[in-house]
Amino acid sequence: MKFHISKLFILIIFLCGLVGCDKKVSDTPTIAIQTTKPSGEVLLLTGDEINFDVTVLTRHAPEGSSVGVIIQASDDALLGIAEPIQVKNGQEIKLSAKAVIPATTSINIYAALYGNVNKDSIAVDSRTFRVIGVKK
Repeated sequence: MKFHISKLFILIIFLCGLVGCDKKVSDTPTIAIQTTKPSGEVLLLTGDEINFDVTVLTRHAPEGSSVGVIIQASDDALLGIAEPIQVKNGQEIKLSAKAVIPATTSINIYAALYGNVNKDSIAVDSRTFRVIGVKK
């Protein structure tokens, strides 16, 4: 019986090699926010008008992919957007979006990698900024 189990195990390993069972997780498309200006350590005030500069880097992005930025309040209200632009795999790109800070506790910045066919987001990275007080 031991011989049959070993033979079956070898057969499974061989078949996985043929059909691609060893697909690496690292081949998954990703987007990463490299920097933001202002930085995430800056506390924002209600009423501030901020121009957010977001630098992103993509990995394993399909050809024809694009990246965009969305700025939302903590209640998911849309505050600003940088329209998606086409990006090449491994390219670092800077996007800008303007927003007026509402009375909220935080602002979320989302960088999205969109696929080339149906334009659904295939990867997202985010940063959160704290909002304190009111601009005087």
